[in-house]
Amino acid sequence: NKLNVALGTALNKDCAPELKSDDAAVVAEYFRTHWHAFDIDADDAGEQWVGQGWNTISQVHCNFYHSETLNALLLGDAAHATSPQIGQGMNTALADAAALDRLLDETKDDWAAVLPKFSEERVKEGQALTDLSFYTFS
Repeated sequence: NKLNVALGTALNKDCAPELKSDDAAVVAEYFRTHWHAFDIDADDAGEQWVGQGWNTISQVHCNFYHSETLNALLLGDAAHATSPQIGQGMNTALADAAALDRLLDETKDDWAAVLPKFSEERVKEGQALTDLSFYTFS
């Protein structure tokens, strides 16, 4: 399983040197050490990370937007951040909210049922959106 993660840094601060490494193992260890909120495959994240060139737009695809352990759900830009130039971020965030509302109604507010169903329904669209954003501006 993969979780979509956007990572940014302030322009006046440098990011962690491990994230600038070309060695996937170094990047993976950074994720293991510093990313505890979600159970991610650090090795896969490291491989994807070093497989992309440095630019202002990058992406790592995921296949879920929820954590059953934390009872948490990502929507909108937290789940699938895009460049504002394509004008689809707010539309997709609203579609996420509408899907969540519908699923809550269908399951009578059963969050345990909603979390995986939301990911199942929304990840494909989120990946398409991040692909569009990435390939339009990279």
